[in-house]
Amino acid sequence: MKMNLLSKALLLGGAIAMVACSNDEPVVGGSNNPNTPTGDEAFLNINIRNVGGEISRATAGGYEYGDLQSESKVEAAKFLFFDEEGNYMNIQTNKWAEGDKGTEENIEHFGANTIVLRGLKGTDSYPTYMMVVLNCADFVPGATLQETADKLVGLTNNDHFVMSTTSFFGGEDSHHTDDYYYATKLFPEDFMKEPAEQNGSNVNVYVERVAAKVTFDASEDLKKTAEMIDGAEAFPISITLGGTNNDEETGLVEGDNQLYIRILGWGLNATATESYLSKKLDAAWATTAPWAKSEWDNADYHRSFWGQSVLYGQDVNTDNVVYTDYSSLAVALSKPAYTHENTNTAEKVSVDGKLEKLDRNAITSILAKAQVINKDGNGVNLIEIYGRYYTYKGFKGLVASNMATLGSKMNFYYVTGTHTEQVPVVYPEDVEIEGVLHIAGEQMLDEDGNPMFETVTLNDYKQLGTDQLEIAKALNAGTGIVTIRPVEEFPAHIYKEVDGKYIEYGEGEAYAAFEKDLAEVLESYPSKITAFEGGAMYYNIPVEHLNEDNVVRDAEGVRSYNGISEGNYGIVRNHHYKVTFTKLAKLGHGVFVPGTGSEDPNPVPGEPIIPDDDEDDTYYLGSTINILSWKVVSQEVEL
Repeated sequence: MKMNLLSKALLLGGAIAMVACSNDEPVVGGSNNPNTPTGDEAFLNINIRNVGGEISRATAGGYEYGDLQSESKVEAAKFLFFDEEGNYMNIQTNKWAEGDKGTEENIEHFGANTIVLRGLKGTDSYPTYMMVVLNCADFVPGATLQETADKLVGLTNNDHFVMSTTSFFGGEDSHHTDDYYYATKLFPEDFMKEPAEQNGSNVNVYVERVAAKVTFDASEDLKKTAEMIDGAEAFPISITLGGTNNDEETGLVEGDNQLYIRILGWGLNATATESYLSKKLDAAWATTAPWAKSEWDNADYHRSFWGQSVLYGQDVNTDNVVYTDYSSLAVALSKPAYTHENTNTAEKVSVDGKLEKLDRNAITSILAKAQVINKDGNGVNLIEIYGRYYTYKGFKGLVASNMATLGSKMNFYYVTGTHTEQVPVVYPEDVEIEGVLHIAGEQMLDEDGNPMFETVTLNDYKQLGTDQLEIAKALNAGTGIVTIRPVEEFPAHIYKEVDGKYIEYGEGEAYAAFEKDLAEVLESYPSKITAFEGGAMYYNIPVEHLNEDNVVRDAEGVRSYNGISEGNYGIVRNHHYKVTFTKLAKLGHGVFVPGTGSEDPNPVPGEPIIPDDDEDDTYYLGSTINILSWKVVSQEVEL
């Protein structure tokens, strides 16, 4: 599957630079637009404040301020004005300059500025609504407030995060109305004929980042258990390897249980590619949502805690989200990745809409890129079947031994060479010599009466087995799912043993018979045989927005659901989802085609990672989510 530049940048966790901040449309306004006023000037003192984080049911609070250069820097501000009916007014303003930062909880203070509105025609021409767009100088508004709010934008422009006026319902602020919950309402008295002193009579405008932030790291306690292998941290894990033979290649033998897991990086999966400029809310949530209004909307903090993403209400698939591959998981532990919000209804994130099981394809997840290694730091090829793990050689030995139990009893042999032997010389048929009858098969004697022998060259026969089996990607199957098949370069001459003699199969007959026996064995195997090529695997951690609502974990960390509710899972703008893994309980999901990373001059993409529905019961990671100014959502998981 091809990945666009945005999706790769998202997975690398860097600031996503977009050529334009909105979809290309003609500029609304201009000299011929009747809503383009001409004439007077007016002055509006504005105090822009970024709400740094969000309150949600995930935590009782918690805020952190964005990095001044990478996350909070303001390069440009656009002030968009609309009349009482919500129609765009093409009013020109002066350039806005960034102010000082503050430390008020929930607020990153950008400072106060007086902006000049030019071309007004008296007080009757003053605008009624204003939207603010930061770091998107080329943003093109729509003809109305609603069209402008619905514009699609990227996360950043010129490496600065795009921000817009916050969305929320209610509150005592007269400069807010639920009719246009994503805009600031203005009154004639807010405008002045002369510039006011700095910070005087400000109209407070609250903005938030369009992006959501995610970080992923090991807990401090878990880090203490790591061992240094080949210069890198590795976490010991005990698993039992099945199989019938020792594996000289990896140094592992049947029953070995000491392996190690190395976390190589991480990234985000099933990510949306765009966001609305404004967070979209639904007033009906006040009475129909599974949480109280005060928990998804807080007018005192000038923000809301849930929203309708571009994907909301849609079936999620490869047409509207980006699924990554193993080689692209390149974010270092503790480093951030940024993504568009991804929220949906409970039905759309449930398998078959039944609210009983999570559809992992439909939600944004963290993928932890990991590798199974031995004590020397080498990746170990593994197969998972029946909940047990085998080396590649051990698994092929298992299959071969299963084939030997069939009616043919693995009756396939080929010649590997020759050897010489001394064999008795016998009479080929009954014969009478000097009155003595010698029976066919009787050993001849020489003239001195000694048994006679001759040197003959004989074939060396070897039974077909693991060398004639190969592991291959299963067609039209999920990530890491493999099958086993005969090798293409089959020995030219195959024999079957009958009463101690080797009889050659006809041309092509042996291959067909071998395939038939192999297929019969595979019929009794589960449909999902998962490979870990070079030890490659991933852990899939769905990002939990409301953190454990209606979710129950047993002692081993496996989750079950008392019914999925809207908001259990999702990514909301201006949240910081801090996911910490606290335990490595078992191996993750195997990857058979890892691909090569960006360091390869000719990178080869790996197989797309599209989670299986049953992963929730099989693969887990102990984790915690926190939300901040960025609102921090913490999540702990066990792997």
